[in-house]
Amino acid sequence: MITQQRSTCLDEEEIERTLAASCQKDPRRVFDILAKARELKGLDPAEVAVLMGVGDPELVGEVFRTARQVKEQIYGSRLVLFAPLYISNLCSNDCVYCAFRDRNRALTRRALTQKRSRAT
Repeated sequence: MITQQRSTCLDEEEIERTLAASCQKDPRRVFDILAKARELKGLDPAEVAVLMGVGDPELVGEVFRTARQVKEQIYGSRLVLFAPLYISNLCSNDCVYCAFRDRNRALTRRALTQKRSRAT
């Protein structure tokens, strides 16, 4: 059995600081971020945190309208699905919905080796 090294992929303290800093209820800031999103230039974590904190129903509607517009600009009217190709079931995250989560002790952990990848 392969031993799994524990590594932190996400800085939880940084995420908490970013979310806390974005708690200001500034509609103008939300509209500025949505305008940037419509330009398809991407958003940084602080901007995403501001959008995540929107509670006003009108602003929430604007976030959804912008998200739909951006999605249609990038993907058109098609539905895009992603099928991950796993080469291991090693994971240090603990997502409740995922069978690969770290706390799932019933799972035998494995990683694909070069030798095994050529055999299949």
